[in-house]
Amino acid sequence: MKALKLVGVLLIAGSLFAGKGHDWKTGKVTWAGLFPYTASSSDTSNPFSNGAIFLMAGSRPGILQRLQIEGNPYVFYVSYVVNWHTPKVAVDGPIQFALDPDGKFYIRDEDNREYKVTVLSKVISPPPVAFASNDLDWKTGRLNWTGYIPRYPSGMRRPQEATQWLQIEGNTYVYNLTYTATRNIVKVTVNRPVKYALEPSGEFHVLDEDNRDFKVEMASKAPLPSKPKRPSTLP
Repeated sequence: MKALKLVGVLLIAGSLFAGKGHDWKTGKVTWAGLFPYTASSSDTSNPFSNGAIFLMAGSRPGILQRLQIEGNPYVFYVSYVVNWHTPKVAVDGPIQFALDPDGKFYIRDEDNREYKVTVLSKVISPPPVAFASNDLDWKTGRLNWTGYIPRYPSGMRRPQEATQWLQIEGNTYVYNLTYTATRNIVKVTVNRPVKYALEPSGEFHVLDEDNRDFKVEMASKAPLPSKPKRPSTLP
């Protein structure tokens, strides 16, 4: 009887702690969040019904943990239905993950526990942002405005990416620019100076406050309106 109990304990431990059969890689947790969720055992249309959710009887509420994991070359958005343990992870901290040939995705948390999670989406990881290049003809303008338009993939409460809009006032033109932000945003301050460069090929660069070089898209440009002249004599 004791031997059977020991076998049971070993089986449970084997299911909780990381196994050696996966090709583990190291990534970084760039975002994590917990969300309430309610589903019944007959719910097959919801993308988060990943099998573990059927451990809840009837329509009992549960908790979803969602993570964004930055790997190489992909950024993964994953979801886990919390049953007994919540994966212990730290934003901006390292995480072990494995993607098996059959498409199953696993993570290891800080306590070396292994969890099978559902991949909601994956995107190509953007290349690292370059720092200022001396080869460009940098000019100084003024940032008139910036804003963000998030894009929410189906079934997610956190945007997968955002379009950042910027308006830069140069010496002769006002430039309306866009940048697709998946990992970094252009760190700039409205009504403050900003450096920019326009290559002969038409590529537009913006240098942010951390001295990072962002290649942005120029949506439009317009001549800088002339300022009204002050009269030489008062009436």
